[in-house]
Amino acid sequence: MIKKLLFSLLRITVSVFVGMTVLLYFAQEYLLFPRKPLDEGFAVWARQTFPQSEMKIFAPDGTKLHGWFVQRKTEEKQPLLMYFGGNGDEATFFLSFSEHFPQHALAVFNYRGYGLSEGSPSEEMIFQDTLYLYDLFSKNKNIDPNRIYVMGRSLGTGVATYLASQRPVKGTILISPYDSILALAEERHPYVPIQWLLKHPFKSINYAPHVTSPALAFVGLIDEVVSPEHSQHLINQWGGQIKTITFPLADHNSIMDDISLWKNAGEFIK
Repeated sequence: MIKKLLFSLLRITVSVFVGMTVLLYFAQEYLLFPRKPLDEGFAVWARQTFPQSEMKIFAPDGTKLHGWFVQRKTEEKQPLLMYFGGNGDEATFFLSFSEHFPQHALAVFNYRGYGLSEGSPSEEMIFQDTLYLYDLFSKNKNIDPNRIYVMGRSLGTGVATYLASQRPVKGTILISPYDSILALAEERHPYVPIQWLLKHPFKSINYAPHVTSPALAFVGLIDEVVSPEHSQHLINQWGGQIKTITFPLADHNSIMDDISLWKNAGEFIK
């Protein structure tokens, strides 16, 4: 009787484990890339505030990417700040922080499947699009190619880190950076073979040592999405000089509301 009960419990446990594993495998695209749409009300504000800045660019494979290229009124070549949002962000919202970067042109584009960008997001395609956008804007006649900065939040820190390892940038700003999505997922699901299931590992830890330009990292000490330990792991591997500013009372989202973050970011790229 006991053997029968144990066998039944084991069968249930295995079934639950297999079910969870299958569910995670097929749900990972939605969990990592929820594809936030463009808010029409915010889009109207952006179009009125930054006229002639909205752009639709076609990637080499023909996929349309939507975003904003804000240029400043000056006769001199402008420094450029490229921003990469989190997995739940629609990139247009970053324009609401543009006042902190008054001297910089801004390139803010949505990942595939986000906002009005077409296609399906993936680590490979996001990286390819990022390099394409950098190469495109660095050749713009109004941009100083020697003063290009990259900034990322959460998922976007992995994109910014990758770009900084592949192209010359003047500096990198990281908000809630992580060592890898793989490490975060393994921590959250310790009994699941995540390394065999995850399609988009975003291993920033592999790219960080190859970045020799300076960086500024912002870390919320009560962040439950990207724990400070995962941020510090990446920071420790950064190849260039890096400064870390911590926020004792900030979590993954509230850190964006701290005015000192934006003041320090503005000072860093001056």
